[in-house]
Amino acid sequence: MLFLPDTKAKYAQEITERIRIAIENKTLLTDNSKFSITASFGIATYQMDESTGANIDRAGHALYSAKENGRNKTVLSESAQKSEYSI
Repeated sequence: MLFLPDTKAKYAQEITERIRIAIENKTLLTDNSKFSITASFGIATYQMDESTGANIDRAGHALYSAKENGRNKTVLSESAQKSEYSI
């Protein structure tokens, strides 16, 4: 979980995409094989009138959406698409 205070949602998405691509491009080595992994991310915006748990749940729903729609993606929650700042 990343918290990016005072970060516009579009920049949070750019940062997360850079992390996702770096993970995707990394080759991991074991004694007998090479492999790579991917990652999915969900981004939500902080809503001051909601509990911390509710804010985290929105990020979680965006993450599940990324996984359900093919994995290896970054998805903005609906609130993040409408808001300027992320958590």
